[in-house]
Formats: sequence, structure tokens, C-alpha cells
Amino acid sequence: MDGLSLAASVIAVIQLAGSCLKLSRKFLGPSEFSSSDLNSITTALYGFNGAVKSLQTHLEIYEDDEARLSSLEYLKPVLKQCEVALHIIKDFVGKSGFIGKHIIGPRFDYKLKTSLKALNEAKELFMLAFHADQRYSLPRTSANSPVSNHHLPRTILSGVEQYTRNIAEDLRDIHDVIKNNEKKLDGLDREQNEYFQQSGVWREEATTALKRIRQDGNTTYQEVKRVRREQEDWQHCDERQSILTWLTPIDYAAQQHDFFSRRQAGTGQWLLGSVQFQAWLEADQQTLFCPGIPGAGKTILTSIVVDYLYSKCRMDSGIGLAYLYCNFRRRDEQKIDDLLSSLLKQFIQGRSSVPDSVKTLYKQHIDKRTQPSLDEILKTLNLVIATYSKVYIIVDALDECQCRSILLSDIFSLQAKTGAKLFTTSRPIPDIKESFKESLSLEILASDEDVRKYLNGHMSQLPTFVLRKSELQEEIIMEIVNAVEGM
Repeated sequence: MDGLSLAASVIAVIQLAGSCLKLSRKFLGPSEFSSSDLNSITTALYGFNGAVKSLQTHLEIYEDDEARLSSLEYLKPVLKQCEVALHIIKDFVGKSGFIGKHIIGPRFDYKLKTSLKALNEAKELFMLAFHADQRYSLPRTSANSPVSNHHLPRTILSGVEQYTRNIAEDLRDIHDVIKNNEKKLDGLDREQNEYFQQSGVWREEATTALKRIRQDGNTTYQEVKRVRREQEDWQHCDERQSILTWLTPIDYAAQQHDFFSRRQAGTGQWLLGSVQFQAWLEADQQTLFCPGIPGAGKTILTSIVVDYLYSKCRMDSGIGLAYLYCNFRRRDEQKIDDLLSSLLKQFIQGRSSVPDSVKTLYKQHIDKRTQPSLDEILKTLNLVIATYSKVYIIVDALDECQCRSILLSDIFSLQAKTGAKLFTTSRPIPDIKESFKESLSLEILASDEDVRKYLNGHMSQLPTFVLRKSELQEEIIMEIVNAVEGM
């Protein structure tokens, strides 16, 4: 029974040592030991485990020799102390949480040292007992032998007594360390509770601060994006303006504003509501030719048409509009290249960004300080017009254009390729009328309604005695309307 009890103690120690080995290979906690010292823990456990397993094997070989097993009963207290030491080591290397590794772990360093020392001494004792038992089983040596067999038990007992005294001293030291650590842990627990309470306040303050920083950061980010977008817009605007000015410095918008501001409000509706104009609006690749004698109001009516079409463009970015106001006094700036470049410029202005075809043309010439050829202008004009779903080209006073034949030819070519709509006014000159013989035609006349509206709008300029008599005003209006007779 004693042999079985000893074997059971050995098995328990082996199992516990195995657990310690498994944990020690994963231990990463802080310690006063260096990394090489921590590695030596595993080495020490392997050495101890080997010695105990050798003892287990020895016991299994002589499990039927009760006398031999009884002689090894003195090892049971040693095995018990080894269990205590292994539990301490297991507790040390088994710490996995933050508190275990960073607070409790270093406090067990002293216990670890004494436990490792106890295991090392036990290992030596086990090896001594193992070899002594083997020698005990051999024939007795002569009296002259350095160590005779009858001295071995005394030697072993002396080793056991010394080991037991060392263990007792170490256990007292461990007990003192444990008591001291318990006090320290109580203090740490109180400090930890206070810290966690304060951490709650800090966390709330930090969360509020982070929210504010995030909001401020988002505001700053949006502001940076806005500034960057403005910078990019300015750069694009600057590049856009450079390209437009390079094409032609002439801008017909100022003339459009001037002509339209001179019209009497409400006039020109007869033209916009006419069957011919509405048909022109609806059909693709359609031309509306509007001849009229000098002074019939062709230019003012053209400005009304341009304004009407602009309102359509503002509602639909797919509609393109460009117009020309021909004037024989400006023949120097109304050569064919100038006129077509003006059309191209206006169609570019109708786009949110400059088309790539225009940028390419600009880069090919700007460094050389040259202007595009007529063919290049026409080619680019075709490409830009193609970006619109519907295009209107307005030409006023075609009869005053010095290059009208070339201009009409080029516009008709554009019209055939892109489906553009052409509206033009002119004096009724035969060769011009011949060019539009297949087109819609509407003669420009001063309508009685427009004349009446114009006179009503300017009646305040007459003498006071006229303003006092409405009958006289009506008589004046009727006389003028009759005198105009649709001229």
C-alpha cells in the first residue's frame, strides 16, 4: 500500500509539472527576470520533470519489491513540498489578465525563486535516491570501497534532512511574502477602485472632447474642401477665360444686352407666336429667314428671340445657343475666322467645363502663339455642337456681313452635320433671298400692336397739355400707326 501511495504522489507531481511546462511556454508577463532567466524556468521544469519520470520508471520496475519501495517512503514529504512549489509556479505563469501580468506577476518573483530552488534540490535528491537504490541492489563492496553500501541510507537521510530544513526555511519566507503581498494587493485594490471611478469621469470628459474634436475636424475638413474647390474653380475659371480670350476677344453679350434693353416691354410677341417661328422651334435642321426693310426693327426683334431662347437654355443644359450681330462698321473684326470663333466661344460658354477637343486645340497653339486655322475651328465647332442635344444659331443683319457667302456655306455645312437650327434677318437682297428659297420665311414688319405699345411707353415725354387729354393722346397714336403702315 505504501508503494502505491508513493507512486500516486509521483504521478500527481508529474501531471502538475506537465501543466506548468505547458503554461510556461506561453508566459509573456513582466518580471524582474531577464528573457534568458524566464527561459531557464522552462529548462528547470524539464529537468525536474525528467528526474521525477525516471523515479516513476524505477518504481514501476520494482513495483513488486515491497522492501525496496518501503525504503523510499522518505521521499513522500519531498514530493508533497514539490507539489506546493509547482502550484506556486503554475500560479505565476498562469496569469493572463492585465492585473495578473502587470501587478500580481512581479510580486511573485521571490516565491518563484524559492520554488525553483526547491525543485532543483528535489531533483538532485531524487537522482541521489535513484542511484543509491540502484547501488543498494548491487552486491556489497569491500570495506576499502570509498562509499560502502551500508553508508548509503545514512547519506540519503542526511540529504533528506538538509532538504527538509531548506524547504521549511523557504516556506516561512514564502509565508511572510504572501502576507506582505496580501496587504499590498488590498492597497492596490483600493487604488484600482478609485482609479476606475476617476476613469469614468475621464472617459466621459474624453468622449465629450472627442465629439467636439470630431465636429471641429469635420467642420475644418469641409472648409478645406470648400477652399480647395474654390481654388480649383478659380484655376479652371482662369484657364477657361484664357482659352475663350485666345479664341476671340469679341463678346456679343454686351450688344445683346444693349439691344434688348432698348425694346419696349411686351413687343415682339407676334413673332414668337407666329406659325413659322413655332414650326422652326419644333423641327430639326430648320432655317427661318426673316427679311425686312431698314428700320423695321429686325435687330430689336432678334434680341427678343435670343432672350426667349436663353430662357430655354437655362432650363435645359442640353440646349446650345450662339448668335452674331453683323455690322458693316465692324468689318475688321467680323472676318470669317472671327465670326466662326465667336460661335465656338459661345457654345463653349454654354458648357460647365471646357471640352477636351478645345483644350487640345489650345495647347497645340498657345506655346507657339498662333491662332487656329479655319479648318481647325470648323472641326472643333462640330465636336462642341455635338455635345448638345439641340442647337440654335442666330445671325442678325446678314446683309451687312462682308463674308456672308462663306459664312452661310459653313453654317449650312454645320447644320447638315449637327441638325442645328438657323435664324437669320436681312434686308430683302435678291442673292440672300435666293440662299433661303427652300427655308421658312417670315417678313419683319412693324406691327400696329408693337407701335401702340411703344408709343404708350413713351407718352410721358410729350408736353403736359397732351398728357392731360387722353383723347388727344389716342389721336396722336392712331395718326402715327396709320403713318407707319407696317414699315
